[in-house]
Amino acid sequence: ILIVCCSERKSLVTHYIAEKMIQVPFHIIDIAIASEHIVLEAEELGLSSCWIGWFDSKKIAKILGIPKNWGIISILAVGYKDDSYIPRERKLLPLNKILNIKY
Repeated sequence: ILIVCCSERKSLVTHYIAEKMIQVPFHIIDIAIASEHIVLEAEELGLSSCWIGWFDSKKIAKILGIPKNWGIISILAVGYKDDSYIPRERKLLPLNKILNIKY
């Protein structure tokens, strides 16, 4: 299934004020948190998921009849994984090559 994660633009006064005052888009953060809960629950139920952030929001809004004052933040694909799929082996850099921590 595909779950289209949407947010009504600037619907809450608190979100609107906070975004203007401290430049934090809380409506997007709220959708991201809710989406992650869906991902975690899907995993708990034995399902797999994939976050999709690159899509044509105008086409999707038209197909689904999403009002113009709503924005599509992301899409979650949720389903059963293909057990025969074997991902390629990834060569990861050691942490000391990607982190810059000074003690």
